[in-house]
Amino acid sequence: MVPTLKISAVQVLGLAALGVVAGEWLKRRLPLLDRLNIPAPIVGGMLYAAAALAMRGRVANVEADTVLRDVEKTVPRLSRSWWCRLWARS
Repeated sequence: MVPTLKISAVQVLGLAALGVVAGEWLKRRLPLLDRLNIPAPIVGGMLYAAAALAMRGRVANVEADTVLRDVEKTVPRLSRSWWCRLWARS
């Protein structure tokens, strides 16, 4: 039986920040990534995805909290409506 690692929303944000830092570090080490214009968060996310895939079924399964995914969908709508109202006043 493989244990399941349950990651909370705060831990997901922390891993995302570490992913951006790791992506920046890897882009400095591999100039090809910079020439191909691959953003640092994408590189860091791919590192996380590769690590989670390598651990799955062998070491531990990773289960992340998806609360922030729903927040992402509502925030752009709110900011757009706020911007449109501000723009209409000018």
